[in-house]
Amino acid sequence: MAINTFDSGKNTNKYDEVVSTGEHEDVQSTFLKELADKVDELVNKINTHISEIATNTAKTGISTSQASAITANTAKTSMALGTSGSTALAGDTNIVTMGSSTTIAFGDMITTSGKKIFLAPNIIIAAGVGSFEPRKFPTKSAEKFDGTSVLYSIKDKTIFKDKSVAIFGGGDSALDWAIELSNISKVSLIHRREEFRGAPSSVQKIKELSEKNIINLFTKYSIKDVKGNESLEEIEIKSEEGESKILKADYVLGFFGLIMQLGPIAEWGLNLDKKAIPVNTENFETNKKGIFAIGDICTYPGKLKLILSGFHEGALAARGCFKYARPDEKYRFEFTTASNTIKDRLGVK
Repeated sequence: MAINTFDSGKNTNKYDEVVSTGEHEDVQSTFLKELADKVDELVNKINTHISEIATNTAKTGISTSQASAITANTAKTSMALGTSGSTALAGDTNIVTMGSSTTIAFGDMITTSGKKIFLAPNIIIAAGVGSFEPRKFPTKSAEKFDGTSVLYSIKDKTIFKDKSVAIFGGGDSALDWAIELSNISKVSLIHRREEFRGAPSSVQKIKELSEKNIINLFTKYSIKDVKGNESLEEIEIKSEEGESKILKADYVLGFFGLIMQLGPIAEWGLNLDKKAIPVNTENFETNKKGIFAIGDICTYPGKLKLILSGFHEGALAARGCFKYARPDEKYRFEFTTASNTIKDRLGVK
């Protein structure tokens, strides 16, 4: 079996040298400190440049307040890399935005969903089939209350106490929450069909609660409109025959299942083939320099969605990343059966 190793000539990788000696944590700490120092140096240079721009706004068109905002963002970059290091990256891997192609020292500025910023010379997208998102109401008026009064999941059921709640759906989630919330709320359950897809016992319980007027049950109805000014006030539902009803509602819950989406990746300017990313099979790089895609998310002629294929794709992508991460270093390929260095690292005699 072959393993990729990196060789920078006489200067061997300090981290690799001490993995087998038990000095891992000390070296990692030293590495992060050195990285923080480099970032601080970079920040100082950028701040100096921004100050020069701020004093000459007539020529640049950038105001002092804008320059201050840039400085603040740059300081955040230093904090994310200098103090948290690998922790920031490992704990917040849902990358949502990527900076321009302008490279600053270590690479592009990348912002995560947690608002953390770090610099990276490469990005490998291994997103599987994409992210799972709830299927939402088709009504445009529902978007106004999305995340406040119109919800697709429940984190804290106590917010519904003594409230009017309209639940849409016919599966287990809709039935179970209708039953649960009927103990503390005034619940209306709306389903577009006569039949439910949930467990028979739950369906039977819903019918019993409906007969006792504990739950308002509407079958063969769907949502038509969501109304309210500052807060949700009422909803309008319509039947298959076109009959409309107005229901008072403080909250609307939708349980229509999940759909697969690429999420923010779709906005990165990558070439897309439906919901997959075409790649160059030489190194699995996308049409964007430094951005690679492996696993189910990528596509190419003859693609097989196998775990074994993923290992192959990952190895070639890592090799492609090396050129951008360490452009001045030599790449060396070694075998576990012949390399004493590899054997030492693996603890093989």
